[in-house]
Amino acid sequence: MREVRGAVKPALSVLAGVVLAFGLWGLSACGEAPAPDPVPAVDPAPIAPVNKTDAMWQEILGQAGSADTPAPAKDLKGNKVLTADYAQGLLIVQIKNSRYSGRLMFVDDAARVKIAKADTLGSAGEHILDYLPQHDAIAAINANGFHDPGGSGNGGSIGGWAMASGKLIGKSNGRDSGGFTEAGQLVVGQIKNPAKLGIRDMTQWGPAMVKNGKVTSKTAAFGEQPRTAIGQLASGVVVLATVDGRQPGHSIGISVADLAKVLVKYGATNAVLCDGGSSSIMAYKGKLIGIPSTPAKTTGRRLPDAWIVTKK
Repeated sequence: MREVRGAVKPALSVLAGVVLAFGLWGLSACGEAPAPDPVPAVDPAPIAPVNKTDAMWQEILGQAGSADTPAPAKDLKGNKVLTADYAQGLLIVQIKNSRYSGRLMFVDDAARVKIAKADTLGSAGEHILDYLPQHDAIAAINANGFHDPGGSGNGGSIGGWAMASGKLIGKSNGRDSGGFTEAGQLVVGQIKNPAKLGIRDMTQWGPAMVKNGKVTSKTAAFGEQPRTAIGQLASGVVVLATVDGRQPGHSIGISVADLAKVLVKYGATNAVLCDGGSSSIMAYKGKLIGIPSTPAKTTGRRLPDAWIVTKK
């Protein structure tokens, strides 16, 4: 027995030496020593940021875009392309059937879509074309409604509340609202505390037409009229919509539900209705796009505020 115990001790000593040697080298998780790195680690090349204009061109038109590449005659939904302004990250397509004629304006970056209030708010509103040079904007649509007894309002008294660059305008009238957060996400519905949601620019009229990609039940009670709306696709692209109306032979108008369906067809996840009727109007590069139903065909009505698209 003594000889056996004596033989075990040298074996244990040898084993301990082996373990110590491997321990000093460093065992990997699988029990093997890791091979030394042949080349020092190098930071990977930075990932190029996504070009939002290119992404929008692909999403709406199905092709790459550039300042030198002509746009197709129709978009992926089969609607006529009216304007393809690659330099300004903006597309306008026509939506039209036997009952209505309108247009959708797609903007590549929500950070460029803002509320601008009339400088003369309190006494009178301003025409849509006035908003463009005042705010270095490339395009605009009407936003909030206003006090309009007998159709004689001048846009000086805003209906509900709005928010422009984080500053509240007016007071809530309880209707649905829609606004962009600092992160560029459109929030729609019953907004009670815009600041808490991080909203920077907002309008109030409603209803919320689309929520989470679905047409809301609030759209059912509205008939065919001139309409204005603002929405956002899942990709972040913003869509501004106006439809002419009250003009037999040109355009009768569109129901809120039908306009919501058009927006969802293009991938809208959220959308809210703006003021409509004779206030519905769109401007681009100093010109009106479409025909407003107001008698003032060349200027449209005076407006308390507008959704503008700033220039790049």
